[in-house]
Amino acid sequence: MEEKFMEKRESPRLKINYLMKYGRENGVARFHAFFNDISEKGLRFLSKEHLPRATPLFIELPTEQEPLKLSGRVVWQNSLGKNFYELGVSFEEVSGEKKTLLCRYIDTLKGKLR
Repeated sequence: MEEKFMEKRESPRLKINYLMKYGRENGVARFHAFFNDISEKGLRFLSKEHLPRATPLFIELPTEQEPLKLSGRVVWQNSLGKNFYELGVSFEEVSGEKKTLLCRYIDTLKGKLR
C-alpha cells in the first residue's frame, strides 16, 4: 500500500531557481547562490560550503529597488557530493514591513512563472 506524503509546512513553498546572496559574518551577504524554493518562513539553497545546523545567515534577495535583507538560521543540510550542499534556512524576525516585502517578492516570482 502506497503512503501519501502529507505537507506539514505552515507556508507553501514556491519552487523556483533564483539568484540570491548570503553571508555568515558582519551582516554582509558576500556569496552568490541559487535558491530552489522559498516561502514566508524560509528557503532552500545550494552552497559550495558546509554550513552546520543553527549557523546564522544574512540573506539578500534581489529586487528592482534595494535588495530585501533577511536573517535566518540553517535548520538542515544535505551533502550532494564533494563540496556541494543543499541547505534549509528558516527566516528569523520577519514581521511588519519585512513580511509585507517578502510576500510581495514571492508574488513577483510567481508572476515570472506564468
